[in-house]
Amino acid sequence: MKKKIIYIVLIIAVISSYPLYNYFSVAEEEVVEKTTEVKVKNGDLRITQLADGNLIIPSVDVLAGYDGILEEVFFKPGDIVEEGDLLAQISNNDLDALMREWKEDEVKYSSDLLDVENNISEKNIAVQKFENDFENEEKLLVLMNEYPDMYSVNEKRNQEILLNEISSDLTFAKKQLNNLYSEYNVLKDTYAALNEDYEMAMDMKIYANQPGMILSINTEIGSEVNKNNVFATIGNMDQTYVLSEVSELDMGLIEEGQKAILNFEIDFGEEYLGTVDYISPKGKIDNNGIVTYETKIMVDEPLDKVLDGLSGLVEFVIKEKTDVVIIPNSAVKIVDGKQQVEVKTENGSEIREIVTGFTDGISTEVITGLAEGEILFIRTISR
Repeated sequence: MKKKIIYIVLIIAVISSYPLYNYFSVAEEEVVEKTTEVKVKNGDLRITQLADGNLIIPSVDVLAGYDGILEEVFFKPGDIVEEGDLLAQISNNDLDALMREWKEDEVKYSSDLLDVENNISEKNIAVQKFENDFENEEKLLVLMNEYPDMYSVNEKRNQEILLNEISSDLTFAKKQLNNLYSEYNVLKDTYAALNEDYEMAMDMKIYANQPGMILSINTEIGSEVNKNNVFATIGNMDQTYVLSEVSELDMGLIEEGQKAILNFEIDFGEEYLGTVDYISPKGKIDNNGIVTYETKIMVDEPLDKVLDGLSGLVEFVIKEKTDVVIIPNSAVKIVDGKQQVEVKTENGSEIREIVTGFTDGISTEVITGLAEGEILFIRTISR
């Protein structure tokens, strides 16, 4: 029993001595003051709301337009093209059949054009005859009216009826002639277009249908292509935008027309300006019940590197100040209710009162008291 009591006393003594040991150990730690120099600079301050997003490049498809074999390609994905640039060459895999078809169509359209030309010639003769007949019979009617005693009432009435009939025939003949001219023009245009198609088919080429970047080419050289197949996709570099899913908790801070700052993973730190263009009125609910709204941010300036689907960070600008004098918040001390900083001088340092303005939580705008380029001391104490 006595041994047990002795053990308990020893344990209590050890536990009781720990605070004293800790006290003396801390007391012996060295207090170190660290001084950091920072330069007063001009810059921008902003408060933003962050969201993730992906770069989207609006694109159009370029159809092959012909059936054949892809013979040569003049651009690769990532290349910039202008509208009308020659993208590829296709060789016709049934040139003999094409030539036969063209000859048959040429004979047919030539025959049809000749038939219509003959009809026009005949109808012109008919119109001319009706015009002459009308002119002669009209002169006779005028004569009957000038000398009523020489002609009976029936003769005059019959002459009027005859003149009306000739006029109707003339009107109808002119209408037929106009229809023939229209038919002839349609045949000529159709034949010319068909001839152009055959000429192009003899030397089949694929051209860019808009300026932009080649995003993809879907056929390899030597492969068969179909005229309705998508040969390539061209992205419109002037209409790039970022799609971002914004939480319902943050939507109160976002509105159309709002400025945004865009950073992309490929060159993070390189900022690009954007503008909120559209906010979907319909939310998306995920499996956890979180609601987000799709937001479209147009990229307002050219991108150095453009990859469709590129991940990025969107900073929706809530408030900002640009081109102001700024210093770190940690440089400012409050003494007797006044803001002070320690400014480096030739002989050491001096304490100077300043007036601050807007802050983003890390840096502060200096309204008066400091100038760009001055050096401040920030002193911190550590053990």
